Amino acid sequence: SHHFLEKFAAEGVAVQTVISKESGAVADVHVTGGDKIEIGDGKFLTVRSTPGHTPGCVSYELDDKSAVFVGDAILIGGCGRTDFQGGDPEVLYDSVWSQILSLPDETSIWPGHDYSGRTMTTVKEEKALNPRLKQSKEGFVKLMRNKFDGSNYPGKIDASLPANMVCGVYDAATSMPKIHPGGFLWVPDKFKPSSVKVSSLAEKVEGATVCDTSSGEGGEREGMLDIPFLENDHEGFLAEFKGKVPNLETKLVLVCRRGNRAASACALLEQAGYKNLTNGLNANTINEAERGA
Repeated sequence: SHHFLEKFAAEGVAVQTVISKESGAVADVHVTGGDKIEIGDGKFLTVRSTPGHTPGCVSYELDDKSAVFVGDAILIGGCGRTDFQGGDPEVLYDSVWSQILSLPDETSIWPGHDYSGRTMTTVKEEKALNPRLKQSKEGFVKLMRNKFDGSNYPGKIDASLPANMVCGVYDAATSMPKIHPGGFLWVPDKFKPSSVKVSSLAEKVEGATVCDTSSGEGGEREGMLDIPFLENDHEGFLAEFKGKVPNLETKLVLVCRRGNRAASACALLEQAGYKNLTNGLNANTINEAERGA
């Protein structure tokens, strides 16, 4: 969808984005289960609520039941993972069997993507051949929890999720997804406190501007900027930060008390176009790193 938006915009074609209200994403039109979307010549799509991969997933059924567009609820011979962004294997199993595989056998299923170049399957084929979905609910849930345990995230997830939450609309100035006005923020692993290695901080701190994001709770350090990060006021934080640090190339180390606010601030600033960001956990940590350098 991101590619289509860019293509249509370049061609001057007016388009509207449509997404589930439950997703929390920004779009021109929000829908819920049972809604109908007119597509011309008397045709329409009926929205079917199919959560599980995420809480906001929906499928779109063509009015004559000849086709259903399912996103990641069903993939050809598989299904979307359920270990992040609110996924739940029990919910996904119920959604798929009650809302998709309950359609006529001949209904064609069009998933959001396929890694082997295939484009569609059918209800009959998935009921008979899908190795995940044809087993019992108990077996499905066990398989999904073993296979997708919250580790080994997709390689481009840090770029994809922020883009998904604004329906693929990018900021031309930063080449990053538009910042979500409702406060959604995905924090990449590289910024999380668990990823910080004190042994490698000294090089990152050298010549950097250090900023305390928790209103002085990061510890004492001469010359440290104090710009509190508030979960409910991303715009205010960005405005203050840009006022004090206008250069997007500035080498930055962000701290707080335990590193969590700093991680969120790093993620937001990266989305705003800042290029050189490090979570330093707290001022005591980076002081320790410098002494050990």
